[in-house]
Amino acid sequence: MKSRLEHGLEALGELLAEDGLQADLVLIGAGALLLRGELVRPTGDLDVVARIEDGVLEASRPFPAPLILAVRRVGAALDLPHVPRDEKDWLNDGPSYLTKLGLPEGFEHRLSVRTFAALRIRIASRIDLIALKFFAALDPQRGPRRAVDVADLRRISPTHEEIVHALRWCKRVDGRPDFLALDAAPLLNQLGLDPTAFLEEFA
Repeated sequence: MKSRLEHGLEALGELLAEDGLQADLVLIGAGALLLRGELVRPTGDLDVVARIEDGVLEASRPFPAPLILAVRRVGAALDLPHVPRDEKDWLNDGPSYLTKLGLPEGFEHRLSVRTFAALRIRIASRIDLIALKFFAALDPQRGPRRAVDVADLRRISPTHEEIVHALRWCKRVDGRPDFLALDAAPLLNQLGLDPTAFLEEFA
């Protein structure tokens, strides 16, 4: 059964085609995990980290004005989150800043593609979505949402290799020498994992 967000993508692709427009977007977050079938839980929006312009991955923010208008028209028609009724649109560029931090090495080559008329969606790979979810769970600015990130990671049940991939990327982005001991280890404990089984790989 298709989710409401998938119906939104179909409607958006058709609307863009009618208007002679097209878009090529890169998705991450819980919505991307849902589209991949890795996660089953309600989520009201899809996070767009990047756009593909002339074959080049670029930060998603800001969306072109015609795309914003189309997203909001679909949101209103299908009762999906949309401005001005809600704080953000069902398809949003909130995580665009991650492109400036530097996405995991090889991220772009692991994307899977789905097409909805004039809309092309590129979905991050499982291993990269886990790394990004791990990073989100470490972010104190996310407040109570960190508990949701931890719960998602538990549902996904990452493998040892996937956790190591996440730790390597998060450590590079964080840059502090004590990152693994002070931040990663407590999160691993929350996930019911033994930190020493992972941290020794970075000794």
